[in-house]
Amino acid sequence: MSKFSNLLLRALIWALAGAIFGGLYGGIAASWQGLFESPWLAVTLATTLAGAITAAFFGSMLTALMGAMVGVLSAVVYLVVFAEHVAGLFLVVIAAGLAFLAGTLLPQEEGLRTRPLGQTVSGLLAGLIAGPVTAAAIATWDLPVPGTLSAGVAVAIVGIAYLVLSRRIAPACPPWLSSRYAAPIVAAIVAAAVAAAQWAIGSSITGGSAGLSTADVEAVLARVPASLLGGAIGGALGGIGLELIGIRQSEYHV
Repeated sequence: MSKFSNLLLRALIWALAGAIFGGLYGGIAASWQGLFESPWLAVTLATTLAGAITAAFFGSMLTALMGAMVGVLSAVVYLVVFAEHVAGLFLVVIAAGLAFLAGTLLPQEEGLRTRPLGQTVSGLLAGLIAGPVTAAAIATWDLPVPGTLSAGVAVAIVGIAYLVLSRRIAPACPPWLSSRYAAPIVAAIVAAAVAAAQWAIGSSITGGSAGLSTADVEAVLARVPASLLGGAIGGALGGIGLELIGIRQSEYHV
């Protein structure tokens, strides 16, 4: 494969991961920004959750997709059947439980090969580290939260921290944990996050009193594309940078 092809492939892989992170970061930050007097709490929460879920997809796409599908299906069925009595916590518990059971059906070799729990924990810790740093950058340069530039800063910091942490945390996960429980736990985490997002949006449509209002949901969704774009651009530039300095994918991906 030519050098240009390697650059293009690496940019595409990291752009997709960055877009997932940026979209999640933008949605979470916009949803929670009004609940905190200081924006750094909303930013840290957004980078932490977005980092964990993105790392789950980046580490084991099969496991994360299963969790996402279970979360979507659980939310849709629940919102249709119990449209007038939507309980967000109950929905999240149901989605997580079903995803955990579904995760046990995955081959144990998948968990040993990808170490999804170690990858997810690495992403969570990377997001936790990136939160205060991103908040400081936002305060210093008066960046919009969420927005293209703040998402680009966040994805760069999370990406660097993830590379460092995953190389140590993922291999350290015991084989018995990775083969038996890692996939179910990660699938449950992803399903719970997806179901919670579906509840927030769906309850506003069905009229559930516990959810966000329609205006709130529209305001959040309107601010996501800019963060998604910033994450994709930042991820692509980071992937190209890794290729140019000679860090191969096998060196940062289990």
